[in-house]
Amino acid sequence: SNSSDVAAVVAVASTKMGLPVRMKVTLSNNMKMMGKRHPTRCDYKVGFTKAGKILALEATLYSDGGCTSVDSDGMFGALMLTLGTVYKIDNFEVGGKLCKTNLPSNTFTRGPGWCPGVFVTEHIIEHVAETLKADPGMLRPLNFYSKGGVTPDGTILAFCNIEEIFTKLKITSSFEKRQAEVDAFNKSNTWKKKGLTIMPVRFFVGWAGDPQAAVVSIQSDGTVHVTISGVEIGQGINTKAMQATAYSLGIPLKYICVPPTSSRVTPNTAATGGSITSALCCEAITIACATLNKRLAPIRSMHPDADWETIVRIALNAGVNLLALGNVNHPPPTKYGPYSNYQSYSACVSQVEIDVLTGRIEVERCDILFDCGVSLNVAVDIGQIQGAFMMGLGYFLMEELEFNGDNLSNDGTWEYKPPSVKDIPIDLRVSLLKNAPNPVGILSSKCVGEPPLCLASSVFFAIKSAIKAYRDASGQAGGYFPFNAPATVDQVHAACG
Repeated sequence: SNSSDVAAVVAVASTKMGLPVRMKVTLSNNMKMMGKRHPTRCDYKVGFTKAGKILALEATLYSDGGCTSVDSDGMFGALMLTLGTVYKIDNFEVGGKLCKTNLPSNTFTRGPGWCPGVFVTEHIIEHVAETLKADPGMLRPLNFYSKGGVTPDGTILAFCNIEEIFTKLKITSSFEKRQAEVDAFNKSNTWKKKGLTIMPVRFFVGWAGDPQAAVVSIQSDGTVHVTISGVEIGQGINTKAMQATAYSLGIPLKYICVPPTSSRVTPNTAATGGSITSALCCEAITIACATLNKRLAPIRSMHPDADWETIVRIALNAGVNLLALGNVNHPPPTKYGPYSNYQSYSACVSQVEIDVLTGRIEVERCDILFDCGVSLNVAVDIGQIQGAFMMGLGYFLMEELEFNGDNLSNDGTWEYKPPSVKDIPIDLRVSLLKNAPNPVGILSSKCVGEPPLCLASSVFFAIKSAIKAYRDASGQAGGYFPFNAPATVDQVHAACG
């Protein structure tokens, strides 16, 4: 919704002057005036057995919405529905409040609500493990949902495979062997410590109230123009749209092009976001192509050996309409629960090294296993996983807002540091779960845009594990110690004591 602020300003100026008006906001002003992610706090009580089985959770969430609640309600709903993620807690109560402050109105940002929900849940798991003096990696699977489990909001996890993913990743990442190596390193090094963490994610996906459309037109030379309602913003939606068209019409990819999105062609559709636009646009394409295939079927049956261009030429001469519209607007889900159509599952193993004297962090290796269903495009999806993961590293490790009263102090790249090429893990390995078609997904696929961002919190908890190794070795009070995101260099140094 942030774009509406600038749009309103130029609209007023244009109306007043009777001229086109263009506005360019400087980076400093943009940082100060535009809302960002919602800062979130969670107060909780948790009950558990000596073995680490969590029996009860009572949580109260607080999120800073800024001066208005434009995007806050949806974010807060996702936050409350995410809490608990993959863990079955029989006695579960969550509530919360949106807080109004004198800051710019905070907004949806990739994975709104899901990211803090996953982080808070894993923080609670770590707190329980530290209280029991247990390994969090052993405690997590004790509390996993099984297939067919039901969440507190009534969602039926009919295809839950988190235990399979978690187990496979422990094997493929050599987790046990590396944990022994990390323990040996920490025993023999005083001022540098390593941490290793394995962490799962469940991300609920729903597409109710998200209309999307596609217009497919076949030209006289066989070229197929596909106009979709989703906007290409680097997520590869145009590539997937071309593939869906080629697959549906049974023609080579070379014939297909995707012109820029235009609301004149595909009006009254939803924004591009929520990790679902690519799949919904592909569904709209398959509907449009099904219409075209039905019209072309008689000609194809009469000329079984004709190539695509010949089929098109014959169809045009016969007066066949070669323009079709596909439109999707799904009702609220009911089969597996009231909020989501399916769940995305994944896990990550992260290994870090910290310098106790300076707080410097080095992310040595991250192994990700992601359930993408039947990937619409493996290269695009792996790129999305890598990109989302790096964005998450910024969220959990670097991007801290500093205020002097109500004024933002770090309003430029000199003070505010998003992740860059040198922050990529030295060894980043991404794998997609094999033989896992999504029975309720579009073309058997699963979304990929936002869930990997949540996985980046595994790096945060690996850092906390390294800090704990130093605190234990230096004789500081054991057990739980407070450590909040982002894990900036100064916070890491201070936490070491």
